[in-house]
Amino acid sequence: MNHQCPDIRLLLTEFAADELPAAEAATVAGHLAVCESCRDELTREMALREALSTLPVQSAPRVTLPLHTATRSPATAPSRPWKPLLTGLAAAVLALAVLVPDTPHHLPDRVIITPYTPAQVAQARHDARVSLALAVDIINRTQRHTVVDVFGRQLPQAVSGSLSGTAASPEGGQG
Repeated sequence: MNHQCPDIRLLLTEFAADELPAAEAATVAGHLAVCESCRDELTREMALREALSTLPVQSAPRVTLPLHTATRSPATAPSRPWKPLLTGLAAAVLALAVLVPDTPHHLPDRVIITPYTPAQVAQARHDARVSLALAVDIINRTQRHTVVDVFGRQLPQAVSGSLSGTAASPEGGQG
């Protein structure tokens, strides 16, 4: 296993389905030529695809069909005019947190008694900045990548990863 493996494994599902752009497919194929671990993971992915393809196709129950139709229709999607404002607010808070000084020379001349050490205060400020940056990233990713990221990468990776070291049987469970 090398430093490319985590990135390559995220692409194996799309590679197995022949859905990758040519450049990415070539990168994955080149990696698979030299990495036995990722080849094994691709073999498990292909076995999973084969097992899933043998399952019977069932129609959705009538109860969920209107819900499915409603959620797929862009006309019924709720308007969220506050999302850009929330992103802007999060960015402003992040900028403010970055601009807040870390050094005590901006404090008044009087002594402030606090139960926290300067190192703890600095760490708390750092943690707040990281948390805000993550919040901004989550907001931005939610707007752009949620469906592709979760259903196209994370979920198949979790399923494929759970099969590591075991053989999948068509009936489910371990073989």
